[in-house]
Amino acid sequence: MSFIDRPKGYVRGALSVLLVGENDKQRANLRNELCALSDLPLIIDDVAPDPLRPLNDRPDVMMVIFNGDDERSLLYLGNYARQEPR
Repeated sequence: MSFIDRPKGYVRGALSVLLVGENDKQRANLRNELCALSDLPLIIDDVAPDPLRPLNDRPDVMMVIFNGDDERSLLYLGNYARQEPR
């Protein structure tokens, strides 16, 4: 795991996770499930998939929740995948 270019407040050894999904309740439920894992410190953020939103975050893991409007989620993921470096 790389610790280069991490934002202030980053916890060394923690895994940063970005949850992307349309449904606020689904993101909250998944966040709660991930927080229940005690094996690894996690830094969890969540957003709705907005393909026009600037992608300033560089999480270790991006989890995309597909439910309903898959096109927006795929566009968001595609925009992130085109960034350099990934």
